Amino acid sequence: MKTFIDIIAEWPSDQAFAEDAGVTASLVAVWRCRNSVPANRWRKLVRGAVLRDLPVTLEALAIAAEDRPNWTRRGRSGRRGARRPPARRSRRAAAPRGSEAQGAAG
Repeated sequence: MKTFIDIIAEWPSDQAFAEDAGVTASLVAVWRCRNSVPANRWRKLVRGAVLRDLPVTLEALAIAAEDRPNWTRRGRSGRRGARRPPARRSRRAAAPRGSEAQGAAG
């Protein structure tokens, strides 16, 4: 087991994996596509693996996380929302333009 995809494949079905992780089967499909399982679900999965007699351990999950490629990161900081939001214009700045235009016309 080298990847999270391999680990998910150890379970008999996505539904069984989802039940052990405490999520929906559709979310398991997303995790498979991303080759990722959030760390906050690992203990539940190991507990479920023990009950199902599957060879999944915390160490196997950690190795899969370490070996995961970093291509999913975006930008320099590696965070999704790293960009600043656009600056807002204040209403005061808009008022003089209208009054200047009226003064020039009158």
